[in-house]
Amino acid sequence: MSKIYCLLTLNNHHNPLKGYENQNITVIFRGLVFYNRDHIVRPVQIQPDENERGAKLLKILDEPKVSRKLTVTTVLETEDKIEIKFFKNRNEDTDEMEVSIQDLIT
Repeated sequence: MSKIYCLLTLNNHHNPLKGYENQNITVIFRGLVFYNRDHIVRPVQIQPDENERGAKLLKILDEPKVSRKLTVTTVLETEDKIEIKFFKNRNEDTDEMEVSIQDLIT
C-alpha cells in the first residue's frame, strides 16, 4: 500500500491533458487470499508478541461477519484499513481455481 501511495505522489494530478484536473482520487485497497486447505492449528490464546498480522488474518478468516478489514501501517496512516476476502478452492486436488470477477469486486 505504501508503494502505491508513493507512486501516486509522482503523478501530476493537475494535468488537464489527462482529464482529471480538479478531481478527487480515492484509492480503495482490497486483499485477496486464495487457499486450498485450512490446516492451521488455532492456538487457544494468541500471545501479543506472536505474528500479529497473521493472527488478525486468521481472525478475519474464522469470523468474516465481524470485520473483514485488516489494520496496517502505511506511509500515510498508522491505522490504514484494507478489506480482505478469502477464497477457498473447492477442489483440493488441484492448485487451479476459478473465481468470477463479480465475486472479486463485491
